[in-house]
Amino acid sequence: MQANLRLRSLRSPLAVFFVALSIRLLIFFISTPWALSSQEFVSAFPDSGSYREAAEHHMVLWGVGDSQTGLGKRLHEMTNRPLGIVIIWIAVILLVGSKELEMFLLLIILNIFLDSISSLIIFYISFLISKSTKIGVFNSLLYTLNPYTALWCLAPLSEVLFIFVSLISVLIIAILFFIKYNKMLIYFSLFFLLGLTLVLAASIRTGLLYLAPILGIICAFYGRSALNLRMYGLLAFFLGFALIYVFWIFYQIKFFYTAKTSLSGEIHLLHYASRLANPKDYNAEFARLQQRAFERMRQDGIDPMENPFSRGPYYREVVREIYEQDKARFIGGWLKGMGRFWTQVGQALPERIPGFRENISGFVKTMVLIFLVAYHYMWLVLAAIGLWFSFRKKEFRIWFILFIISSFYFTLVSGWDGSYRYRMQIIPFASPIIAIALSSLSGLVNRETDSG
Repeated sequence: MQANLRLRSLRSPLAVFFVALSIRLLIFFISTPWALSSQEFVSAFPDSGSYREAAEHHMVLWGVGDSQTGLGKRLHEMTNRPLGIVIIWIAVILLVGSKELEMFLLLIILNIFLDSISSLIIFYISFLISKSTKIGVFNSLLYTLNPYTALWCLAPLSEVLFIFVSLISVLIIAILFFIKYNKMLIYFSLFFLLGLTLVLAASIRTGLLYLAPILGIICAFYGRSALNLRMYGLLAFFLGFALIYVFWIFYQIKFFYTAKTSLSGEIHLLHYASRLANPKDYNAEFARLQQRAFERMRQDGIDPMENPFSRGPYYREVVREIYEQDKARFIGGWLKGMGRFWTQVGQALPERIPGFRENISGFVKTMVLIFLVAYHYMWLVLAAIGLWFSFRKKEFRIWFILFIISSFYFTLVSGWDGSYRYRMQIIPFASPIIAIALSSLSGLVNRETDSG
């Protein structure tokens, strides 16, 4: 009897995992990425080449790379790519060597597997919140059918990895707030793991780095009446956070003589400044603005090549000059980008995936585009409903707070770009909100049925 119950409890999440895996493998086999050249991947996803270059730079520092190929071409990529994703690329390079296509294929297979597990994690998050297997299955299927993540699995980039690790953090928060436990050790361990997973996510995409401590503080203080519980939670969180972050800082000091972990924010601003200064040829303008920053560094006796992480203040100074020239245009462009964060559907996504775009018919492509638009607006509606019910119900209000803060933060920092790629970062924090929407709507339907 107990074995039958255990089997039944495993059936739904396992089905979710295999459905997600099957859909992603189907897209993989339709796209036939193994038949493509590595150059086709790099042209479709320029960042993939820069991840590889950054990994090779670090390998040279470790004494395991080729100094002839590992340094030189685009040194600024080392400052733009955080250590976590770089280590993953190094592991891939050590596994397959310098075969670039094999690197991309291995990362795609990793994406497919981890994104399928993400569907499973969403099942458990939704089940903890709603106490309903049906809601868990439905919410995880919604994620499984998400065209952004399903197609983006074929991109050898960081978004899918970031979502996976961030969802583990969200699951830990759900366990903290929706499972009763008496032992302090469990409470301490959960907060420790929360700090650990959030900083790991930040080491994949640094946009989370400044948000993570805010989320930890909110989780430690929200709904806790005893001061000692709050302090224990906060201490455990920062111990977990520091375990990775302190290592990261010492690594930077050892190899780059600075505690600065990334210049991705400064480079993001410099790209925006170059587009404002010269919209027709912003790549050339980016190079000019970068050289202007380098000249000022040399005037101050700093070699921009030997001290790449010292470029930050000089990048910001150049951006500030562009800002001072036309403040209204600068702010206006940033606000428009924040608007695009929520409105951009990403119709060009199917066209961007190499192999997929060539191997599907015009009719299928049209159907994919229609589904993309429908899914985007359905997701927005469910998020709005979930926010309404999470605000009204005290037990769900923690999710309202976390979603509002994280979505505002990612909207703000994405700024001028505001593409669907940046919006994918809020998927983990939106998953509980969607679960609340589905649970609340299900409750309303059941009440109507009973009254009828």
